[in-house]
Amino acid sequence: MKGLFISLHMYTLGVLFCKLSLITLYYQIAQRAQTLRTLGICLLVLNIVCVIYTISTNIAILFWCRPLKAFWSFMPIPLSPGMISYDR
Repeated sequence: MKGLFISLHMYTLGVLFCKLSLITLYYQIAQRAQTLRTLGICLLVLNIVCVIYTISTNIAILFWCRPLKAFWSFMPIPLSPGMISYDR
């Protein structure tokens, strides 16, 4: 389960870099074609939005489970008498 926790962060970073590479490609095409200046500005703003979204997603994943160890633990730690029993 620790691998899953790490892979979630790596996945979001991988998606970010794919998005940034495509947006950068569109930006380069727009520059060479000398298209509207507003398109270049929109693409730069889109880059910033993608980075902020990825940072917020990684923060949300980080605080998904409290305590963090509960993410990769199958049993509640520590077991207390008031917790639900898994014996059914």
